[in-house]
Amino acid sequence: MTAYYHKPGAFARAFNSLFTILFKRGIGAKNNVTIEVAGRKSGQPRSTAVNIVEYEGGRYLVAPRGNTEWVRNARAASGKATLHHGKPEQVTLVDVPASERAPILQKYLGENAMSTKASFGIDPKSPIEKFQEIAERHPVFRITPREG
Repeated sequence: MTAYYHKPGAFARAFNSLFTILFKRGIGAKNNVTIEVAGRKSGQPRSTAVNIVEYEGGRYLVAPRGNTEWVRNARAASGKATLHHGKPEQVTLVDVPASERAPILQKYLGENAMSTKASFGIDPKSPIEKFQEIAERHPVFRITPREG
């Protein structure tokens, strides 16, 4: 299967840039953060706005647009990333297997439908089976604390 990637248009890129700045400064809801990861080619820090979803006591990042730049960079960096919401938090992102993603995707879409429904292509109230069908296209990472 070819990696799914729903590339953002100019409008989405402009909003993402604005939100990246705001979330990094701690402006926005506590689940709105900026993720900073070393670029897989340049090694330079790359930042983008993301939303954390909490599920069964864990915190997760979901990639509604699929195999995005931040996803590829995070994987190349062995999951090492920094989340910012006013202050930096050193984390390791752990890939969640596609077979375990459906309920996390369902919760994420339920909380973020206004901005991400088009990327998922299903209704937030769809049955869990619909989320299982699309799970392989949407990476999910469990956020774990990292020392130093």
